[in-house]
Amino acid sequence: MPQDDDCLEIDETGAKGLALRKSRRLDIHRWSDHPEVNAFVDMIFDTFFAGWKSDVRKRHVKVLLLDMYVAWCEDPDLKIAYPRGSNAYKAKSIYNELYISRLTIDVADRLVDVGLASQEKGFRNRNTGIGFISRIWPTDDLVELFKDARFSLFDISFREDRFPIVLRDMDKNEVEFTPLEHGFIEEIDLLNRYNALLRRTFIAIPDAETAAIDQHEQDARHLIASQAEKYVYRVFNRSSFQLGGRYHGPWWTNCPKHLRDKILINDHITIEIDYSSLHPTILYAEAGIDYWKEIGDDPYQLPGAALHEDPHELRNLAKQLLLILINAETIEKVAPALRHQAPKGHWTKHLTNDQVLSAVDALKNLHLPIAKNFHSDVGLRLQNIDSQISTVILRQFLEWEEPILMIHDSYIVRQGFEGLLESMMESAFKQVIGQDFAAKKKYAGMLAEDIEQELSYNYNLRYGQRGTEGEEARDLELYRQINPARSQYYKRSLELFRNWINKPG
Repeated sequence: MPQDDDCLEIDETGAKGLALRKSRRLDIHRWSDHPEVNAFVDMIFDTFFAGWKSDVRKRHVKVLLLDMYVAWCEDPDLKIAYPRGSNAYKAKSIYNELYISRLTIDVADRLVDVGLASQEKGFRNRNTGIGFISRIWPTDDLVELFKDARFSLFDISFREDRFPIVLRDMDKNEVEFTPLEHGFIEEIDLLNRYNALLRRTFIAIPDAETAAIDQHEQDARHLIASQAEKYVYRVFNRSSFQLGGRYHGPWWTNCPKHLRDKILINDHITIEIDYSSLHPTILYAEAGIDYWKEIGDDPYQLPGAALHEDPHELRNLAKQLLLILINAETIEKVAPALRHQAPKGHWTKHLTNDQVLSAVDALKNLHLPIAKNFHSDVGLRLQNIDSQISTVILRQFLEWEEPILMIHDSYIVRQGFEGLLESMMESAFKQVIGQDFAAKKKYAGMLAEDIEQELSYNYNLRYGQRGTEGEEARDLELYRQINPARSQYYKRSLELFRNWINKPG
């Protein structure tokens, strides 16, 4: 964590601490060339930054103002977290197309001095070791200017030359590279076209009352499901383009499952297809075995492992342990990783090393053809393969001008496109792996046509008669899956978005 120059001690569990935790990091890529945006920034700059005669300084003012505006639109209580340490800004990086530097600190202080912003400088609690980088948020005076602005959230996006490929080293620091030398020109074009399509697509949770949802008072966690948070980029790891490469960035990649099931795309209901056990399936394919066609058993079993009496709990343990085995660098790291990932008070938290190793042996015996890959650090290589599969699927959906949301090894599409997705998955797997793919897939919810058939059947079955309370509740639940309730916030956002899309010029 970057260290701020001035540190304060604050009770992070108190009201003030929780308010400060409701924040997100400053987005140094925020930009717009909209005429009304430029007029707004010019007015602020000329009025409150007298003597700052520099296009570079104005650019910094613009980025911070626009990101504060976006945060205010998303949630009036949301704060912007920004570092005050000079080393946190790398103006000459390929990942900083606007050359944003430590001048951000001067801009923030000036906004505070002229009464347009409030801030809390960074602090660390000496007792708990918990700290926060600085926070800044608009005052009522700036909010009034935001309200009078003649542009909307949808007019703010990113520069077209934003770099959508990120390479990180062993310590997760960004690594500079030249895209032309590494053959990424076509990939950059693909991602730019994808982000342009997403910008023209309304993606939202229909019953949300605000962009900041899934909040919990105890820790102030929240999800910003905003039309401004849809930018997608790829992340490669350990300074290698053969490791990682998955798609990251948009809000739905951090969305809990129970909320992903509700997502609408352009006001249409969606279906999520989760390809179960994709990494083990890839390892079997590399061994020349079509797992779901030739074996077909549940891969998450613990035969002979008497660790828990509940079969469901044992299956969850097997699933978690198999994932750890595929990603662990050594066998010694498996048991600590399992206990570390276990929730507080969970029974797996108390498993001994010997108990974990007995479960490992059971999984190895179950998966002998791929056991040599366990605890051999193959996870990032497999992520690279599944990202290649996603890229093939994405390329085809872009040809159809149809949005697809990717969450690593699962995909969300509008209902009606699930058949095309399944076909493309089989084709992409064959193209990347070189082998046919007998997919094991899981649908999130029922397809609309199945729901309509069941409702029709229920109606005919009970024609002229009221159903029981349970039957009618079930029908209502089914009906709401294909006709979900839409909040006033959702309806207003959709209306504004459509007006923006259809605006001349």
